[in-house]
Amino acid sequence: TNSYMLDEPREAQYPSSVVHRFPYQLPPSPSPLLHRVRDVTKHRHSDDLDDTTSSIIMGTKGFEAMDIESSNGLASKAAKALSPARTRMGALVVALILGVLFVVLVVSFAQTSSIRVDSDLPASVAALMNVNALPCSDFYEFACGGWLANTSLPPDRPSFSRSFSGIQDANDDLFRTILAEKWPLVSDLYDSCMNTSVLDALGAAPLGPDLNAIRSTKSKHELLALVGALSMKSGMNFLFPAYIDVDEQRGHTMVLHVEQGGITLPDREDYVNTTRFAKLDAPYRLMITSLMTLAGWSDDTVADTVVSFETVVAQAMLPKAALRDPNATYNPTTNISGTYPSMYVALRGANISLDDTTRVIVVTPAFFRAAETLLRQSSLQALQSVVAFQFVLASSGGLAASFRNATFAFFGQTIYGLQTMRPRSQQCTDKVNHHLGELMARYPTTRDDYPVVLTRSDYFGNIQTLTQLNHMRAVTLLHTEVDKTRWSMPAHAVNAYYNPTFNQIVFPAGILQPPFFDVDADAAMNYGAIGMVIGHEITHGFDDQGRNFNGDGLLQPWWSDSTAAQFQDKAKCIVDQYANMPVYGHDKATLLGMVNGQLTLGETIADVGGLAVAFQAYAVRMKKAAVNGKTYVRYLCLGIPQCYDSYDALCRDPTIDVVYVGTLHTYHHPHTMLALSHNKHVLVEKPMALNRRDAADMVSLAKSKGLFLMEAMWTRFFPAIRHVRSLLADGAIGDVHAVHADMGFAFPSSADRIWKRDLGGGGLLDIGIYPLAFVSMVFPHEIPVQVHTVGSLSDDGVDVFAVVTLQYPRHRYGTIQYSCLADFREEVTILGSKGRLVIDAPAHTPTRVRVDRGTGDAELFEFALPKPAVSASTFNFGGSVGLSYEAAAVTRAILHDRATECAEYPLSESLFLAGLMDTIRRDLGVVYDADFTPSYL
Repeated sequence: TNSYMLDEPREAQYPSSVVHRFPYQLPPSPSPLLHRVRDVTKHRHSDDLDDTTSSIIMGTKGFEAMDIESSNGLASKAAKALSPARTRMGALVVALILGVLFVVLVVSFAQTSSIRVDSDLPASVAALMNVNALPCSDFYEFACGGWLANTSLPPDRPSFSRSFSGIQDANDDLFRTILAEKWPLVSDLYDSCMNTSVLDALGAAPLGPDLNAIRSTKSKHELLALVGALSMKSGMNFLFPAYIDVDEQRGHTMVLHVEQGGITLPDREDYVNTTRFAKLDAPYRLMITSLMTLAGWSDDTVADTVVSFETVVAQAMLPKAALRDPNATYNPTTNISGTYPSMYVALRGANISLDDTTRVIVVTPAFFRAAETLLRQSSLQALQSVVAFQFVLASSGGLAASFRNATFAFFGQTIYGLQTMRPRSQQCTDKVNHHLGELMARYPTTRDDYPVVLTRSDYFGNIQTLTQLNHMRAVTLLHTEVDKTRWSMPAHAVNAYYNPTFNQIVFPAGILQPPFFDVDADAAMNYGAIGMVIGHEITHGFDDQGRNFNGDGLLQPWWSDSTAAQFQDKAKCIVDQYANMPVYGHDKATLLGMVNGQLTLGETIADVGGLAVAFQAYAVRMKKAAVNGKTYVRYLCLGIPQCYDSYDALCRDPTIDVVYVGTLHTYHHPHTMLALSHNKHVLVEKPMALNRRDAADMVSLAKSKGLFLMEAMWTRFFPAIRHVRSLLADGAIGDVHAVHADMGFAFPSSADRIWKRDLGGGGLLDIGIYPLAFVSMVFPHEIPVQVHTVGSLSDDGVDVFAVVTLQYPRHRYGTIQYSCLADFREEVTILGSKGRLVIDAPAHTPTRVRVDRGTGDAELFEFALPKPAVSASTFNFGGSVGLSYEAAAVTRAILHDRATECAEYPLSESLFLAGLMDTIRRDLGVVYDADFTPSYL
């Protein structure tokens, strides 16, 4: 905020006979150097697209890319929001309210409300932006608004992104080219899928044998065994979804895991939340009735039976957020036949070898105890109807158009709001990818020796054959040694993942394409895009789930209790931040609800950490090459937008301890009051407020809450000024009689903020406060008996030049001059009975002090400043490295002294100067809107 006031130190023109040089030392700091707050993934994590791993035995674990007509009807995840990375200095988190951008987002900000997009941004980047949006309010709109304005949501998709969707569409075009070459197996499956005339002619016939088998069961034991067999070839999701994976605590063996399942709607909340269920009840029952009528299942009450059964199942389920704790979901057990007899029968029916010694990880024991009770209390006829419906639903994608239309009407239109079904060619491409993704990825170099034969006239049979093949492949992994070379997705997947049990991050070739990665793009854009993805996956290793796994991938504690407790505290701030984020529909007006911050925690932690890691990584690269600093920050930030959405959100962040307010003068009072009201310590840029009344208001609130508050008179903390005060206290120049200080800078542009009265402009508040503070320092705790002011005003009524004389008791005085029209020398002269002391220019960032006693033994004291980490032409301005002295003083006061103000610049002095400036403005005739009426002055 003071960049226009600062200049490089100027060499003093006065010789001295004695020179004292003080080498730079780090400002006193009561705490260690920086350590960054990160955030963190999900056990068995994969992002955005379906994890089509062969470890799925019963049902589909994860998301299928977009097969709305399939049994689960699940869509790809919506775009994720971001939250800002935060830096800890010592034990303090300092947030900046600068009125320009927060933290790392550096974008050119014009004096008006528009944003300058520099010519160094490629046209392809600028075209995606909305330069009329304010990045502080909506950085996503600023970075991506141009693309959003020119892109419509396709009628056959619930979501669309330039990155994931764009790459996937390009891949699908390539896949269809491959399929047209009639490659064995993959083309057989595709052609059978496209042969809809055969499917329509068959109608419900393919379901007949299995539905008859369900009707023919004579006992629940027999029905449950059949459920296992049907799940092998249909993937139906009854009560016992199971998968083969690493034993999390032993690490070396693949074991069976069983988790809760058995519902058709996307989430348990769709059943237990009566408001949500009321919207889905009728269309869901309609789909059930339609499918079962088409299938020839003669039961008029089937819809009531299914809804009633699944509602009880949902009530027994744990919420998804509760499933994020890998320790709570790790429940190894044996004797499955005795503890969960129904589960045992179903798993044996799925050709899984079990006995009383088999180790099984039961993810949700309470759910399965409730499931056993439900099965005992349900009639055989009711269970037959539920199993029949779930089998028909799981199989409907391979049947006639009437079945597919019924499922689309509910899942596609009611659940996801689609207008049309995806083209059949796209549906069939997705199916090939789902079932034969490994073959597609290896084209054209390798043909797997698949032990199956597919026919182009039997799509339903092909799907059952491949589903059963993948099931049996997974079963063969049971009790085998872990193979850490095995990937969880094919090479063409537009995705990435972190596997905590392998302690491994994987980036398939599919995601290493534009716009995530472009070998010809500016490196900063790549760091902001794929670099953020890489950082995201790395951070998953330390999120609320990943942190529970050690370096060998074992579920074992490896953090100290205090570290874990600190993590929980920091994670809660992200939970709370996202829990306050509304989710709107595509029209940007319909409120759908609020984000579940606990459920999204792994992803939001990884997003925060991913951006921080990408930024740090590119910062290292920048140091090794001559790079335009502003350009690289723009590129990187445009690669992945992030910002607090309001000052209120920033002040609510529980991880922030201190807020630095550097907004326009007119906002110092409301923004400081906002931060204090949220129990944040505050460092507020000078002037503290536009008038003494507002300053007193701020001081009163800070004191009532026991919070630290200080006006940022940073000059007071320079080593040279500390030495001046020591010299005066020791009587180095005798009794002080007078002090003279001046400061002036030329502001030729009338567009500059300093010329605008409605923005708190004028020379006094920006410039004159510095020399006034020098006078106040020399005559501490004293009130002048008279104040004389002469000066001139601009056409807008702001002061552009003034000379002020302050008369103190005992014939002492101080004089100051300030100007917005011309550059002054800017030095301070203090006259005493035994000599004079001069603070050489520029006095606001002092490095030289001279004491001349008139005896020829003048002394020069020189104080070296630390070398800036960044050159003045990039992010810095001359002498601003001295801000570190002020920061250290604030840190020391809060952490060590437990003080609510700094002794070097107390609140009483800020209030005195605020009142003194009120008096000077009265004499000059400068009135701000905040003063309400001239009578205040």
